[in-house]
Amino acid sequence: MKVAAERSLPLGEAIACVWRRRACLDHDLVYSLLGICRLSNVTPSYHKPFNAVLCELFRAAACAGDYSWIPLCTEIDHGASPVGMGLIPTPAHAMDAPLSIVKGWTNAFGVPAPPRNQLSPLGVALPVRYAGAVEWQSAPLSLPETVQYLRQRRRAPAEIWDLLFGMSVGLMAEITTALEDPEIAGPMLEFALLLIDAREHAANGTYRTSTDLVATKHRLAYLQYATLAQRPWFRRSLGRLVVISCRAGEAVLRAERAPSTGAGAIVFLLPVESSGGAARERSLVVVSSQPEPLRVHATALLVRSPAVALDEQWEVRLVV
Repeated sequence: MKVAAERSLPLGEAIACVWRRRACLDHDLVYSLLGICRLSNVTPSYHKPFNAVLCELFRAAACAGDYSWIPLCTEIDHGASPVGMGLIPTPAHAMDAPLSIVKGWTNAFGVPAPPRNQLSPLGVALPVRYAGAVEWQSAPLSLPETVQYLRQRRRAPAEIWDLLFGMSVGLMAEITTALEDPEIAGPMLEFALLLIDAREHAANGTYRTSTDLVATKHRLAYLQYATLAQRPWFRRSLGRLVVISCRAGEAVLRAERAPSTGAGAIVFLLPVESSGGAARERSLVVVSSQPEPLRVHATALLVRSPAVALDEQWEVRLVV
C-alpha cells in the first residue's frame, strides 16, 4: 500500500481518466490531478482564468520531465486556439481523444528538463529538436489520393496507417502486438478505407458495401479498429489532406492548415517518441512559422527517415 501511495501517475494517463468526467468548476479538473501526479509547484486559485490554470498545470509537468500529455495536443484545432494555447490541451480535447492516445509514447532519449522559472505568462517551454524546414508539400488530396501518394513515396502500409490513423486509433506496432499478427497492417488499412468509402457513399445516398470484406479469425478486431479509424474522419469533417516533407521525414496535415506551412515553415520534434517496435521511427512534431517563440500551426505524427541522422541538440523554447 505504501508503494502504491508513493507512486506518481503520469499526467497524460491521469488526464485520460479524470478529464472524461464532469466537475462543477473547471478548475477542479486541474487541481484534482495535482496529488496523483505529484505536481506540488502549482498553487490552487479559483480566481485565475481557466486557461491560465491549464498553462500552470502543463508547465509544472514539463518542469518535472513529464511529457506524457503531449499526444493529446494532436486534437487541438490550432487555427481556432488562442495565442499561448498552441500546445495546451483542454478537457474537451481529452474527451475527443481515444483512451489509448497516451499509450505507446515515451520521453525521447536525451531530453533535458525545461527551466523551472518560466517568465512568459503564455504558452509552455519545452525541449524541441530542429527537424528541418518544410521542403515540399503535396496538393490537397482526398483520403484515397493521399494513400496512393504515400504508396508512390514507397511508404509501407504500417507507415501509412500511422500517418493517417496512428493518433486517432493507435500505432500499428501496438495493433500488431495486440492481435499477434505481423502481417495485419496492409489488410487493416484496406478495411478501414473500405468502411470510410462505404460511409461516404451512404451519406450521398449511394450506399454500397461488401459481405466479404475480411475472411480471417481477426474479423471482429478488424471491424473494431477500422470503425475507430472512420469515426474521427467524419466527426471532424477532415476533408482533404496535405503531405509535407522535411529533412527528418514526412507528416500528413489537414489541408486547411497547409497555407501556413508553406515557404519558411519549420518542423521541430517534440520530446516524445514511439515506444513500440518502431521506436524512434515515429515522432510527434510541431510545425511553426518562426523559430522562437514557436507559433504552432499544426501538430502531427512524423514518420522518420531512418537514413537521416539529426545532428541538432535538444533546445528549450517557448511554444505558444
